[in-house]
Amino acid sequence: MKQETLFFRLEVLSPLHIGCDEDYEPTNFVIDEKNGELINFNPLEFISNLKPDDREEFSKICNLGTIASLLDIYKFMQRHANQAKGRRIRIGTGFQRHYADTLRLSGRDQRRVRKELNQFRIERTAFQPLTGISYIPGSAIKGAIRTALLNLRKPKYPVPVNKGDKKAGQKLERTIFNDGSFATDPMRLVKVSDFIAEKEPANRIVYAVDKKKKPSEYESSAPYQILEIVQPGATFVGSVTIVSPENECGELPHKPVTTGELKDAVSRFFRHEKERENRQLAAVGIAAGKIPADDEKLLLRAGRHSGAESLTIDGYRHIKIMQGRGKSPKYLNRATTFWLASEQKKPSSLAGLQPFGWLSATALTPEEVENIKATTRKERETQKQKLADMAQQRRADEKKRLAQEQIRLAEEKRADEEKATRVKLAEAQKENWENLAPEEQNLMIVRGDDLAREFALEKVNDPYSTIWSDIDSTAPEQQKALARAFKERWQKEGNWKVKKAKKKQFAKVQKVKAILGEN
Repeated sequence: MKQETLFFRLEVLSPLHIGCDEDYEPTNFVIDEKNGELINFNPLEFISNLKPDDREEFSKICNLGTIASLLDIYKFMQRHANQAKGRRIRIGTGFQRHYADTLRLSGRDQRRVRKELNQFRIERTAFQPLTGISYIPGSAIKGAIRTALLNLRKPKYPVPVNKGDKKAGQKLERTIFNDGSFATDPMRLVKVSDFIAEKEPANRIVYAVDKKKKPSEYESSAPYQILEIVQPGATFVGSVTIVSPENECGELPHKPVTTGELKDAVSRFFRHEKERENRQLAAVGIAAGKIPADDEKLLLRAGRHSGAESLTIDGYRHIKIMQGRGKSPKYLNRATTFWLASEQKKPSSLAGLQPFGWLSATALTPEEVENIKATTRKERETQKQKLADMAQQRRADEKKRLAQEQIRLAEEKRADEEKATRVKLAEAQKENWENLAPEEQNLMIVRGDDLAREFALEKVNDPYSTIWSDIDSTAPEQQKALARAFKERWQKEGNWKVKKAKKKQFAKVQKVKAILGEN
Protein backbone atom coordinates (compact mmCIF):
# COMPACT_ATOMS: atom_id res chain seq x y z
CA MET A 1 0.00 0.00 0.00
CA LYS A 2 1.45 3.33 -1.02
CA GLN A 3 0.96 6.27 1.27
CA GLU A 4 2.35 9.72 2.00
CA THR A 5 2.48 11.12 5.53
CA LEU A 6 2.74 14.84 6.22
CA PHE A 7 3.63 16.10 9.68
CA PHE A 8 2.21 19.43 10.84
CA ARG A 9 2.52 21.82 13.73
CA LEU A 10 -0.81 23.42 14.65
CA GLU A 11 -0.67 26.77 16.40
CA VAL A 12 -3.77 28.01 18.22
CA LEU A 13 -4.65 31.50 16.96
CA SER A 14 -7.87 32.07 18.91
CA PRO A 15 -9.56 30.40 21.91
CA LEU A 16 -10.09 26.70 21.13
CA HIS A 17 -12.69 24.45 22.76
CA ILE A 18 -13.26 20.90 21.52
CA GLY A 19 -16.12 19.22 23.35
CA CYS A 20 -15.57 15.90 25.10
CA ASP A 21 -18.91 15.49 26.94
CA GLU A 22 -17.27 16.07 30.33
CA ASP A 23 -17.70 18.90 32.82
CA TYR A 24 -15.83 20.14 35.85
CA GLU A 25 -18.15 18.76 38.53
CA PRO A 26 -18.68 20.54 41.90
CA THR A 27 -16.99 17.59 43.65
CA ASN A 28 -13.70 17.87 41.74
CA PHE A 29 -12.76 21.55 41.74
CA VAL A 30 -12.34 24.57 43.97
CA ILE A 31 -11.39 28.17 43.25
CA ASP A 32 -8.11 29.66 44.39
CA GLU A 33 -9.30 33.25 44.75
CA LYS A 34 -5.86 34.64 45.59
CA ASN A 35 -4.19 33.35 42.41
CA GLY A 36 -7.26 33.43 40.14
CA GLU A 37 -7.22 29.72 39.32
CA LEU A 38 -9.58 26.75 39.22
CA ILE A 39 -7.98 23.70 40.87
CA ASN A 40 -9.11 20.39 39.38
CA PHE A 41 -8.36 17.44 41.69
CA ASN A 42 -9.07 13.78 42.31
CA PRO A 43 -12.16 13.73 44.59
CA LEU A 44 -11.15 10.43 46.25
CA GLU A 45 -7.78 11.86 47.29
CA PHE A 46 -9.47 15.04 48.48
CA ILE A 47 -11.95 13.14 50.64
CA SER A 48 -9.30 10.80 52.06
CA ASN A 49 -7.35 13.84 53.32
CA LEU A 50 -10.35 15.20 55.24
CA LYS A 51 -10.66 14.82 58.98
CA PRO A 52 -13.21 12.16 60.04
CA ASP A 53 -15.77 14.76 61.19
CA ASP A 54 -15.45 16.67 57.91
CA ARG A 55 -15.74 13.43 55.92
CA GLU A 56 -18.92 12.55 57.80
CA GLU A 57 -20.34 16.03 57.17
CA PHE A 58 -19.56 15.73 53.45
CA SER A 59 -21.21 12.30 53.28
CA LYS A 60 -24.37 13.66 54.90
CA ILE A 61 -24.53 16.53 52.39
CA CYS A 62 -24.13 14.15 49.43
CA ASN A 63 -26.83 11.82 50.75
CA LEU A 64 -29.41 14.62 50.80
CA GLY A 65 -29.68 14.58 47.00
CA THR A 66 -31.45 17.95 46.72
CA ILE A 67 -30.78 21.06 44.65
CA ALA A 68 -29.89 22.94 47.83
CA SER A 69 -27.44 20.19 48.83
CA LEU A 70 -25.57 20.65 45.53
CA LEU A 71 -25.04 24.26 46.54
CA ASP A 72 -23.87 23.02 49.95
CA ILE A 73 -21.30 20.80 48.19
CA TYR A 74 -19.83 23.87 46.44
CA LYS A 75 -19.66 25.67 49.79
CA PHE A 76 -18.13 22.68 51.57
CA MET A 77 -15.45 22.27 48.88
CA GLN A 78 -14.54 25.95 49.02
CA ARG A 79 -14.24 25.87 52.84
CA HIS A 80 -11.68 23.08 52.47
CA ALA A 81 -9.89 24.52 49.42
CA ASN A 82 -6.53 24.21 51.19
CA GLN A 83 -6.85 20.40 50.84
CA ALA A 84 -7.07 20.55 47.03
CA LYS A 85 -4.02 19.50 45.00
CA GLY A 86 -4.22 19.16 41.21
CA ARG A 87 -4.21 20.87 37.80
CA ARG A 88 -4.64 24.62 37.80
CA ILE A 89 -6.59 26.49 35.12
CA ARG A 90 -6.63 30.27 34.88
CA ILE A 91 -9.91 32.10 35.44
CA GLY A 92 -10.91 35.71 34.89
CA THR A 93 -12.37 38.21 37.36
CA GLY A 94 -15.81 37.80 35.78
CA PHE A 95 -15.90 34.07 36.47
CA GLN A 96 -14.48 34.60 39.96
CA ARG A 97 -17.32 37.01 40.80
CA HIS A 98 -19.84 34.62 39.25
CA TYR A 99 -18.58 31.77 41.44
CA ALA A 100 -18.68 33.94 44.59
CA ASP A 101 -22.24 35.05 43.76
CA THR A 102 -23.25 31.40 43.29
CA LEU A 103 -21.93 30.49 46.76
CA ARG A 104 -23.99 33.32 48.25
CA LEU A 105 -27.27 31.91 46.90
CA SER A 106 -29.84 30.90 49.48
CA GLY A 107 -30.82 27.24 49.45
CA ARG A 108 -34.38 28.24 50.36
CA ASP A 109 -34.97 29.69 46.89
CA GLN A 110 -34.71 26.33 45.10
CA ARG A 111 -36.08 27.60 41.79
CA ARG A 112 -33.37 30.24 41.50
CA VAL A 113 -30.69 27.84 42.71
CA ARG A 114 -31.71 25.28 40.07
CA LYS A 115 -31.61 27.92 37.32
CA GLU A 116 -28.21 29.28 38.35
CA LEU A 117 -26.60 25.86 38.81
CA ASN A 118 -27.94 24.64 35.46
CA GLN A 119 -26.08 27.53 33.83
CA PHE A 120 -23.02 27.09 36.06
CA ARG A 121 -21.79 24.19 33.95
CA ILE A 122 -18.08 24.27 33.09
CA GLU A 123 -17.50 22.22 29.96
CA ARG A 124 -14.03 20.69 29.57
CA THR A 125 -12.07 20.77 26.36
CA ALA A 126 -10.72 17.46 25.00
CA PHE A 127 -7.96 16.03 27.21
CA GLN A 128 -5.79 12.94 27.54
CA PRO A 129 -7.24 10.76 30.33
CA LEU A 130 -3.91 9.77 31.89
CA THR A 131 -2.38 13.24 32.06
CA GLY A 132 -5.32 15.64 31.86
CA ILE A 133 -3.40 17.64 29.21
CA SER A 134 -5.42 19.08 26.32
CA TYR A 135 -5.03 17.71 22.80
CA ILE A 136 -6.70 18.13 19.41
CA PRO A 137 -8.50 14.95 18.25
CA GLY A 138 -7.71 13.88 14.72
CA SER A 139 -11.44 13.69 14.01
CA ALA A 140 -11.76 17.47 14.54
CA ILE A 141 -9.04 18.19 11.97
CA LYS A 142 -10.36 15.58 9.55
CA GLY A 143 -13.80 17.18 9.75
CA ALA A 144 -12.31 20.57 8.83
CA ILE A 145 -10.40 19.03 5.89
CA ARG A 146 -13.58 17.32 4.68
CA THR A 147 -15.53 20.60 4.69
CA ALA A 148 -12.73 22.33 2.75
CA LEU A 149 -12.58 19.48 0.19
CA LEU A 150 -16.36 19.55 -0.31
CA ASN A 151 -16.19 23.29 -0.98
CA LEU A 152 -13.33 22.80 -3.46
CA ARG A 153 -15.10 19.98 -5.34
CA LYS A 154 -18.59 21.48 -5.38
CA PRO A 155 -20.05 21.62 -8.93
CA LYS A 156 -19.63 24.82 -10.94
CA TYR A 157 -23.32 24.68 -11.70
CA PRO A 158 -25.93 24.50 -8.90
CA VAL A 159 -27.15 21.06 -7.84
CA PRO A 160 -30.90 20.82 -7.04
CA VAL A 161 -31.33 20.45 -3.28
CA ASN A 162 -34.57 19.83 -1.42
CA LYS A 163 -33.98 22.08 1.60
CA GLY A 164 -36.95 20.56 3.40
CA ASP A 165 -35.28 17.14 3.39
CA LYS A 166 -33.48 16.46 6.69
CA LYS A 167 -30.92 14.38 4.80
CA ALA A 168 -30.33 17.01 2.13
CA GLY A 169 -26.82 17.72 3.40
CA GLN A 170 -25.80 14.06 3.28
CA LYS A 171 -27.20 13.68 -0.23
CA LEU A 172 -25.33 16.78 -1.40
CA GLU A 173 -22.06 15.39 -0.03
CA ARG A 174 -22.60 12.09 -1.83
CA THR A 175 -23.31 13.98 -5.04
CA ILE A 176 -20.12 16.04 -4.72
CA PHE A 177 -18.15 12.88 -4.02
CA ASN A 178 -19.64 11.18 -7.09
CA ASP A 179 -22.59 9.48 -5.36
CA GLY A 180 -20.13 7.69 -3.13
CA SER A 181 -20.90 5.42 -0.23
CA PHE A 182 -18.51 5.04 2.70
CA ALA A 183 -16.41 2.62 0.64
CA THR A 184 -16.01 5.13 -2.21
CA ASP A 185 -15.76 8.26 -0.06
CA PRO A 186 -12.37 9.86 -0.88
CA MET A 187 -11.87 10.91 2.76
CA ARG A 188 -11.76 7.23 3.70
CA LEU A 189 -8.16 7.19 2.52
CA VAL A 190 -7.17 10.26 4.53
CA LYS A 191 -5.93 9.29 7.99
CA VAL A 192 -5.47 12.05 10.55
CA SER A 193 -3.70 11.43 13.85
CA ASP A 194 -4.46 13.16 17.10
CA PHE A 195 -2.42 16.31 17.58
CA ILE A 196 -0.46 16.26 20.84
CA ALA A 197 0.75 19.35 22.69
CA GLU A 198 4.48 20.07 22.38
CA LYS A 199 4.36 21.38 25.95
CA GLU A 200 1.43 21.62 28.33
CA PRO A 201 -0.80 24.34 26.89
CA ALA A 202 -2.17 27.21 28.93
CA ASN A 203 -5.90 26.71 29.46
CA ARG A 204 -8.47 29.20 30.70
CA ILE A 205 -12.12 29.33 31.74
CA VAL A 206 -14.10 31.78 29.60
CA TYR A 207 -17.67 32.55 28.63
CA ALA A 208 -19.06 31.93 25.15
CA VAL A 209 -21.47 34.78 24.37
CA ASP A 210 -23.66 35.25 21.30
CA LYS A 211 -23.46 38.65 19.58
CA LYS A 212 -25.37 39.89 16.55
CA LYS A 213 -23.45 40.60 13.36
CA LYS A 214 -25.50 43.71 12.76
CA PRO A 215 -25.91 46.33 15.52
CA SER A 216 -29.35 46.11 17.11
CA GLU A 217 -31.12 47.52 20.14
CA TYR A 218 -31.97 43.92 21.09
CA GLU A 219 -29.31 41.51 22.29
CA SER A 220 -29.22 37.85 21.29
CA SER A 221 -31.40 35.74 23.59
CA ALA A 222 -28.99 32.77 23.56
CA PRO A 223 -27.71 32.03 27.09
CA TYR A 224 -24.00 32.19 27.80
CA GLN A 225 -21.92 29.03 28.15
CA ILE A 226 -18.90 28.42 30.38
CA LEU A 227 -16.06 26.70 28.52
CA GLU A 228 -12.51 25.62 29.17
CA ILE A 229 -10.39 26.74 26.24
CA VAL A 230 -6.83 26.33 25.02
CA GLN A 231 -5.33 29.79 24.87
CA PRO A 232 -3.72 31.24 21.72
CA GLY A 233 -0.04 30.41 21.32
CA ALA A 234 -0.28 26.72 22.21
CA THR A 235 1.22 24.34 19.64
CA PHE A 236 0.37 20.73 18.78
CA VAL A 237 2.00 18.23 16.43
CA GLY A 238 0.47 15.40 14.46
CA SER A 239 0.20 13.93 10.99
CA VAL A 240 -2.04 13.55 7.96
CA THR A 241 -1.59 10.39 5.89
CA ILE A 242 -2.97 10.07 2.36
CA VAL A 243 -3.25 6.46 1.27
CA SER A 244 -2.90 5.59 -2.38
CA PRO A 245 -5.62 3.19 -3.62
CA GLU A 246 -3.21 1.37 -5.93
CA ASN A 247 -3.25 -1.90 -4.02
CA GLU A 248 -6.62 -1.49 -2.30
CA CYS A 249 -9.20 -4.24 -2.78
CA GLY A 250 -12.91 -3.75 -3.38
CA GLU A 251 -14.59 -0.45 -4.26
CA LEU A 252 -12.30 2.56 -4.61
CA PRO A 253 -12.95 6.30 -4.53
CA HIS A 254 -13.78 7.71 -7.95
CA LYS A 255 -11.34 10.57 -7.42
CA PRO A 256 -8.83 9.98 -4.62
CA VAL A 257 -7.49 12.94 -2.66
CA THR A 258 -4.00 14.11 -3.48
CA THR A 259 -1.61 16.01 -1.24
CA GLY A 260 -1.76 19.07 -3.48
CA GLU A 261 -5.55 19.05 -3.59
CA LEU A 262 -5.82 18.71 0.17
CA LYS A 263 -3.54 21.72 0.79
CA ASP A 264 -5.28 23.74 -1.92
CA ALA A 265 -8.73 22.98 -0.47
CA VAL A 266 -7.77 23.95 3.07
CA SER A 267 -5.90 27.08 1.97
CA ARG A 268 -8.70 28.41 -0.23
CA PHE A 269 -11.68 27.67 1.96
CA PHE A 270 -10.47 28.73 5.38
CA ARG A 271 -8.55 31.79 4.19
CA HIS A 272 -11.73 32.94 2.45
CA GLU A 273 -13.77 32.27 5.61
CA LYS A 274 -11.25 34.13 7.77
CA GLU A 275 -11.36 37.16 5.48
CA ARG A 276 -15.17 37.13 5.56
CA GLU A 277 -15.30 36.86 9.33
CA ASN A 278 -12.69 39.59 9.80
CA ARG A 279 -14.82 41.98 7.72
CA GLN A 280 -17.93 41.15 9.76
CA LEU A 281 -16.10 41.52 13.07
CA ALA A 282 -14.63 44.86 12.03
CA ALA A 283 -18.12 46.05 11.03
CA VAL A 284 -19.29 45.78 14.66
CA GLY A 285 -16.06 47.10 16.16
CA ILE A 286 -14.30 43.87 17.14
CA ALA A 287 -10.59 43.60 16.45
CA ALA A 288 -10.02 40.48 14.34
CA GLY A 289 -6.92 38.29 14.34
CA LYS A 290 -4.43 38.80 11.55
CA ILE A 291 -4.29 36.38 8.64
CA PRO A 292 -0.84 34.75 8.35
CA ALA A 293 1.03 36.29 5.42
CA ASP A 294 3.14 33.16 5.02
CA ASP A 295 1.60 30.99 2.29
CA GLU A 296 3.24 27.96 3.90
CA LYS A 297 0.89 28.36 6.87
CA LEU A 298 -2.51 26.83 6.25
CA LEU A 299 -5.49 28.28 8.11
CA LEU A 300 -7.92 25.82 9.73
CA ARG A 301 -10.89 26.10 11.99
CA ALA A 302 -12.02 23.45 14.47
CA GLY A 303 -13.97 22.93 17.65
CA ARG A 304 -17.05 24.46 19.25
CA HIS A 305 -18.47 27.71 17.87
CA SER A 306 -16.44 27.59 14.66
CA GLY A 307 -19.30 29.36 12.90
CA ALA A 308 -21.92 27.79 10.65
CA GLU A 309 -20.22 29.12 7.51
CA SER A 310 -16.99 27.27 8.36
CA LEU A 311 -18.91 23.99 8.66
CA THR A 312 -21.03 24.16 5.51
CA ILE A 313 -20.77 24.31 1.72
CA ASP A 314 -20.78 27.78 0.20
CA GLY A 315 -23.74 28.26 -2.14
CA TYR A 316 -25.77 25.50 -0.45
CA ARG A 317 -26.03 26.90 3.07
CA HIS A 318 -29.35 26.48 4.83
CA ILE A 319 -28.65 27.79 8.33
CA LYS A 320 -31.35 27.62 10.97
CA ILE A 321 -31.93 30.99 12.68
CA MET A 322 -33.96 30.88 15.88
CA GLN A 323 -36.55 33.65 16.24
CA GLY A 324 -37.31 33.53 19.95
CA ARG A 325 -39.81 31.72 22.11
CA GLY A 326 -43.04 30.80 20.38
CA LYS A 327 -41.79 31.78 16.91
CA SER A 328 -40.88 29.48 14.04
CA PRO A 329 -37.23 29.52 12.97
CA LYS A 330 -36.16 30.84 9.60
CA TYR A 331 -33.40 29.61 7.30
CA LEU A 332 -30.73 31.77 5.66
CA ASN A 333 -27.52 31.27 3.70
CA ARG A 334 -25.56 32.95 6.49
CA ALA A 335 -25.42 33.10 10.28
CA THR A 336 -26.69 36.28 11.92
CA THR A 337 -24.63 36.07 15.11
CA PHE A 338 -21.10 35.33 16.31
CA TRP A 339 -20.23 33.14 19.26
CA LEU A 340 -17.31 34.91 20.92
CA ALA A 341 -15.00 34.20 23.86
CA SER A 342 -15.46 36.68 26.72
CA GLU A 343 -14.09 37.23 30.21
CA GLN A 344 -17.56 38.36 31.34
CA LYS A 345 -20.89 36.55 31.08
CA LYS A 346 -22.54 39.85 30.10
CA PRO A 347 -19.81 41.97 28.51
CA SER A 348 -20.53 45.70 28.65
CA SER A 349 -18.51 46.31 25.47
CA LEU A 350 -17.15 44.36 22.52
CA ALA A 351 -13.53 45.07 23.45
CA GLY A 352 -11.55 41.91 24.12
CA LEU A 353 -14.06 39.51 22.56
CA GLN A 354 -12.50 36.85 20.31
CA PRO A 355 -13.81 34.33 17.78
CA PHE A 356 -13.30 30.63 18.50
CA GLY A 357 -11.29 27.88 16.89
CA TRP A 358 -8.76 29.39 14.46
CA LEU A 359 -5.53 27.44 13.88
CA SER A 360 -2.56 27.67 11.57
CA ALA A 361 -0.86 24.53 10.23
CA THR A 362 2.81 24.49 9.26
CA ALA A 363 4.44 21.50 7.58
CA LEU A 364 7.40 20.14 9.52
CA THR A 365 10.78 19.45 7.94
CA PRO A 366 12.24 15.93 8.15
CA GLU A 367 14.73 17.19 10.74
CA GLU A 368 11.92 18.60 12.87
CA VAL A 369 10.01 15.35 12.56
CA GLU A 370 13.01 13.33 13.75
CA ASN A 371 13.59 15.73 16.66
CA ILE A 372 9.93 15.51 17.66
CA LYS A 373 9.99 11.72 17.43
CA ALA A 374 13.07 11.61 19.66
CA THR A 375 11.49 14.05 22.11
CA THR A 376 8.26 12.08 22.06
CA ARG A 377 10.08 8.82 22.82
CA LYS A 378 11.86 10.51 25.72
CA GLU A 379 8.64 12.02 26.99
CA ARG A 380 6.91 8.64 26.74
CA GLU A 381 9.63 7.05 28.85
CA THR A 382 9.37 9.91 31.33
CA GLN A 383 5.60 9.62 31.35
CA LYS A 384 5.82 5.85 31.70
CA GLN A 385 8.07 6.26 34.75
CA LYS A 386 5.82 8.98 36.12
CA LEU A 387 2.78 6.74 35.75
CA ALA A 388 4.66 3.90 37.45
CA ASP A 389 5.63 6.24 40.31
CA MET A 390 2.05 7.43 40.55
CA ALA A 391 0.79 3.85 40.65
CA GLN A 392 3.29 3.02 43.37
CA GLN A 393 2.28 6.10 45.31
CA ARG A 394 -1.39 5.21 44.90
CA ARG A 395 -0.69 1.72 46.24
CA ALA A 396 1.19 3.22 49.19
CA ASP A 397 -1.62 5.72 49.79
CA GLU A 398 -4.19 2.95 49.54
CA LYS A 399 -2.23 0.80 51.99
CA LYS A 400 -2.04 3.76 54.37
CA ARG A 401 -5.74 4.45 53.89
CA LEU A 402 -6.63 0.83 54.59
CA ALA A 403 -4.48 0.85 57.74
CA GLN A 404 -6.17 4.05 58.89
CA GLU A 405 -9.54 2.57 58.04
CA GLN A 406 -8.74 -0.54 60.10
CA ILE A 407 -7.72 1.67 63.03
CA ARG A 408 -10.91 3.67 62.65
CA LEU A 409 -13.05 0.52 62.50
CA ALA A 410 -11.25 -0.90 65.55
CA GLU A 411 -11.87 2.34 67.43
CA GLU A 412 -15.51 2.32 66.38
CA LYS A 413 -15.83 -1.32 67.47
CA ARG A 414 -14.23 -0.54 70.82
CA ALA A 415 -16.49 2.49 71.25
CA ASP A 416 -19.54 0.37 70.37
CA GLU A 417 -18.46 -2.31 72.86
CA GLU A 418 -17.92 0.29 75.56
CA LYS A 419 -21.30 1.79 74.81
CA ALA A 420 -22.94 -1.64 74.95
CA THR A 421 -21.20 -2.30 78.28
CA ARG A 422 -22.42 1.03 79.63
CA VAL A 423 -25.94 0.26 78.45
CA LYS A 424 -25.88 -3.16 80.12
CA LEU A 425 -24.48 -1.66 83.32
CA ALA A 426 -27.14 1.04 83.30
CA GLU A 427 -29.85 -1.57 82.76
CA ALA A 428 -28.47 -3.66 85.61
CA GLN A 429 -28.28 -0.63 87.91
CA LYS A 430 -31.84 0.32 87.02
CA GLU A 431 -32.98 -3.22 87.75
CA ASN A 432 -31.11 -3.14 91.10
CA TRP A 433 -32.73 0.17 91.98
CA GLU A 434 -36.21 -1.00 91.08
CA ASN A 435 -35.73 -4.20 93.13
CA LEU A 436 -34.89 -2.24 96.32
CA ALA A 437 -37.54 -1.81 98.95
CA PRO A 438 -38.83 1.76 99.37
CA GLU A 439 -37.11 2.00 102.77
CA GLU A 440 -33.73 1.11 101.22
CA GLN A 441 -34.27 3.61 98.43
CA ASN A 442 -35.04 6.34 100.98
CA LEU A 443 -31.80 5.63 102.88
CA MET A 444 -29.77 5.80 99.66
CA ILE A 445 -31.52 9.03 98.66
CA VAL A 446 -30.71 10.70 101.97
CA ARG A 447 -27.08 9.53 101.83
CA GLY A 448 -26.83 10.66 98.18
CA ASP A 449 -25.52 7.31 96.95
CA ASP A 450 -24.55 7.03 93.27
CA LEU A 451 -27.46 4.73 92.48
CA ALA A 452 -29.90 7.22 93.99
CA ARG A 453 -28.31 10.09 92.08
CA GLU A 454 -28.77 8.12 88.86
CA PHE A 455 -32.47 7.31 89.32
CA ALA A 456 -33.82 9.79 91.91
CA LEU A 457 -31.66 12.89 91.61
CA GLU A 458 -34.50 15.31 92.39
CA LYS A 459 -35.18 13.54 95.70
CA VAL A 460 -31.47 13.46 96.52
CA ASN A 461 -31.36 17.24 96.07
CA ASP A 462 -34.50 17.73 98.14
CA PRO A 463 -35.23 14.81 100.52
CA TYR A 464 -37.26 17.00 102.89
CA SER A 465 -40.47 17.29 100.86
CA THR A 466 -41.09 13.52 100.96
CA ILE A 467 -38.76 11.48 103.19
CA TRP A 468 -38.31 13.89 106.12
CA SER A 469 -42.01 14.62 106.31
CA ASP A 470 -42.68 10.85 106.72
CA ILE A 471 -40.00 10.20 109.36
CA ASP A 472 -42.49 10.29 112.25
CA SER A 473 -44.72 7.63 110.66
CA THR A 474 -41.89 5.28 109.78
CA ALA A 475 -41.29 2.05 111.71
CA PRO A 476 -38.82 2.48 114.65
CA GLU A 477 -35.88 0.63 113.07
CA GLN A 478 -36.29 2.41 109.77
CA GLN A 479 -36.77 5.68 111.67
CA LYS A 480 -33.38 5.27 113.39
CA ALA A 481 -31.70 4.31 110.12
CA LEU A 482 -33.10 7.43 108.47
CA ALA A 483 -32.06 9.57 111.41
CA ARG A 484 -28.46 8.27 111.16
CA ALA A 485 -28.50 8.93 107.41
CA PHE A 486 -29.67 12.52 107.95
CA LYS A 487 -27.03 13.00 110.67
CA GLU A 488 -24.25 11.79 108.37
CA ARG A 489 -25.50 14.01 105.56
CA TRP A 490 -25.69 17.10 107.73
CA GLN A 491 -22.25 16.45 109.17
CA LYS A 492 -20.81 16.38 105.66
CA GLU A 493 -22.74 19.52 104.69
CA GLY A 494 -21.87 21.39 107.93
CA ASN A 495 -25.49 21.51 109.04
CA TRP A 496 -25.19 19.31 112.17
CA LYS A 497 -23.75 21.69 114.72
CA VAL A 498 -26.03 24.68 114.18
CA LYS A 499 -27.10 27.44 116.49
CA LYS A 500 -30.65 28.08 117.69
CA ALA A 501 -30.82 31.07 115.35
CA LYS A 502 -31.30 28.63 112.48
CA LYS A 503 -34.62 27.57 113.86
CA LYS A 504 -35.77 25.05 111.21
CA GLN A 505 -32.50 23.22 110.91
CA PHE A 506 -31.89 23.35 114.69
CA ALA A 507 -35.31 21.74 115.22
CA LYS A 508 -34.49 18.95 112.72
CA VAL A 509 -31.17 18.23 114.42
CA GLN A 510 -32.88 18.00 117.82
CA LYS A 511 -35.44 15.58 116.43
CA VAL A 512 -32.70 13.34 114.97
CA LYS A 513 -30.85 13.41 118.29
CA ALA A 514 -34.05 12.45 120.07
CA ILE A 515 -34.62 9.52 117.73
CA LEU A 516 -31.00 8.39 118.21
CA GLY A 517 -31.19 8.96 121.98
CA GLU A 518 -28.37 11.57 121.97
CA ASN A 519 -30.15 14.34 123.92
